[in-house]
Amino acid sequence: MLSESKVGSGAGWRYLFRGVMVGDGRRAARTPLRAAQDEAGVPPGFWTGRGLAGLGLVAGSEVTERQAELLLGEGRHPNADRIDAELLGAGVDPAAARRATVLGRPVEQISSPWLAMDLVFRLPATVQVVWALGDDEVRRVLELCQVLDHPMATCCTPSGTSCRRAA
Repeated sequence: MLSESKVGSGAGWRYLFRGVMVGDGRRAARTPLRAAQDEAGVPPGFWTGRGLAGLGLVAGSEVTERQAELLLGEGRHPNADRIDAELLGAGVDPAAARRATVLGRPVEQISSPWLAMDLVFRLPATVQVVWALGDDEVRRVLELCQVLDHPMATCCTPSGTSCRRAA
């Protein structure tokens, strides 16, 4: 099943911090993002994409909470704090140092009725029950079906030898 919901502009980016980044759970106030992810069993986000080199970011490196705040909340370079400190240390005017890290408008200033669509794929309840009650072999079969990268994937044997994409 696919559920969808609109993420509003304005403070909509905070929705990502409170729920999505912690596995659609609820993050307690003042709990660091990484601690909430660990508690929820959710891996941290990582940088990916073709434009990373231009920003001095490394593919596969972890996205820190501060980097996400800077990029989404302030529209600034994810490493703006470090860049600001280097520029200020070199004698650059504080206003100019800040301008040097601006990549765009903060998400809060985007003048759209909604910011994004949150699409969540949830397995049918029967599959969730099979997952919860099944042994490791059953879980591996379910994982393999998901890895086939097709919504109609089917697996016929626990070993995965007869797995195929549905026609």
